[in-house]
Amino acid sequence: MLNNLLIYRLLILNMIGFAIVAWAYIKGHLEIIFKGDAAILGAIMVAVFLAGLVSLFIRASKVSTALNDLKAGRAVNPAKFSIKNSHIGYTGVVLATIGLIGNLIGMVMAVHGFSSADAQASADRMAVGMEVAFSATLISLSLALWMGINFQMLKTATSLLMVDARDAG
Repeated sequence: MLNNLLIYRLLILNMIGFAIVAWAYIKGHLEIIFKGDAAILGAIMVAVFLAGLVSLFIRASKVSTALNDLKAGRAVNPAKFSIKNSHIGYTGVVLATIGLIGNLIGMVMAVHGFSSADAQASADRMAVGMEVAFSATLISLSLALWMGINFQMLKTATSLLMVDARDAG
């Protein structure tokens, strides 16, 4: 019988996710959110996502260990697992909120200093601001979706652990 299936599934999912990120980086799609006025926003998004991912893998290892113990016939008390995992679901909400803040920052950048006297410079500022706004939203919602899929996998495994522990006990 295979052990640690949850960890393997999460590793596969996240390797695919990081491959997509590498492709987007190579194509230059991530550059706008990591330069200029929006660089701090990009750094915050990455930090929140990576912190959530580390926390997810810590919790997944605990759930996986409990599932392995249960398969081996050892008693497991999964009562607190769902509660201890719940903060990971909130990571997606935080990421989406950061994206909305980035959207607002981009909009402010777009309209700040708009002048009909210098239409070309205003149009250039507007284009940069809109690019920041849309990039921040797209990146943060993509990271939130990615985290949400990870969390759903953990949540499902935790629910199955609770059912199996109840049935075994």
